[in-house]
Amino acid sequence: MNQYWEEDGYIAALADSIAARWQQHGRKHLLFSFHSIPKRYFLPATRTTASAGHARRVAERLGLAPEDWSLGFQSRFGREEWLKPYVDLLLLDYARQGPKQVTVVCPGFATDCLETIEEINMQNREAYLANGGEAFDYVPCLNSSAPQVDLYEQVVLKHAQGWPEFAGRDDSATLPGSRERALALGAKN
Repeated sequence: MNQYWEEDGYIAALADSIAARWQQHGRKHLLFSFHSIPKRYFLPATRTTASAGHARRVAERLGLAPEDWSLGFQSRFGREEWLKPYVDLLLLDYARQGPKQVTVVCPGFATDCLETIEEINMQNREAYLANGGEAFDYVPCLNSSAPQVDLYEQVVLKHAQGWPEFAGRDDSATLPGSRERALALGAKN
């Protein structure tokens, strides 16, 4: 695995963040929203397949049935067709016909940004609720959470094998305190 989002640790961290959100706000239909691309850039067995596989792994970890979750694509612009279904249109359909309560997560984003905060959590929330939706929850990205930082550290160490800087290093003793050391050096929580 070369992509961090394929790592079991990322799937676990993401599923745990969704479960924690549901513990606070109640379980709802889960909508995975991935960033879209123009359809003409799409290569079979890449974006859609990777997104669907990623979502399926999280859904399985959460114990969801196929009807308990769905997948869509956000952030299209211009006149050409982008990968579908479009999240904004999907949410309007849900608002009118159900599911009337949704939780939206954007697993393709490591940190929250204008797309996740404004486009998904503000604009799409407003449209969904204004058109008949009853409840809209947004699961923040993992951002600088401990599971995210630990995951990145594991990925770096895995891919740095063979580098002289890491030769002979016993990471089993250094990994548990790495987040604390980073914070002590000025990293923001």
